[in-house]
Amino acid sequence: MSAAMIWMTWVAIGNVLLWALAALFVVLILSLVPSWRKATSLGDRLNVLGHVLLDLAMIWMLLAMPLLMAGMGHGDGSGMGAAMDMEMPMPGTPVWADVVNLGFVVICGIAAVWWLAQVVRDPRHRWHSACHVLMSVAMGVMLVAMNG
Repeated sequence: MSAAMIWMTWVAIGNVLLWALAALFVVLILSLVPSWRKATSLGDRLNVLGHVLLDLAMIWMLLAMPLLMAGMGHGDGSGMGAAMDMEMPMPGTPVWADVVNLGFVVICGIAAVWWLAQVVRDPRHRWHSACHVLMSVAMGVMLVAMNG
């Protein structure tokens, strides 16, 4: 997930690749089903659920990116973007998309707090949990940044 987020910030991806990435995250969600079934404690189930929810947030980010960034202008680097925006105002993000996006931002925040508690609670997996905190925060920040 982290590699995909970093890559997306540096490379413009086309529709085919965008859908391929979304499909990859669906496969990742499905690959977590055995872990969910094997989980014996609430903590283990919450860890798996956190991964599933962040994968769903990633799918949302991939598929909703054009919608969320609709009002941000053209950004073509030629100066034409600002001129075109003055002539033809871009419609803003629909309210429903803002609400869904905010929901995923909240989920990312809750996941970050959950894994931060794991950093404190379980010293054996401190680095692992810290990486999950960073991943959750980065996902939330990306979703907020896309919403302008």
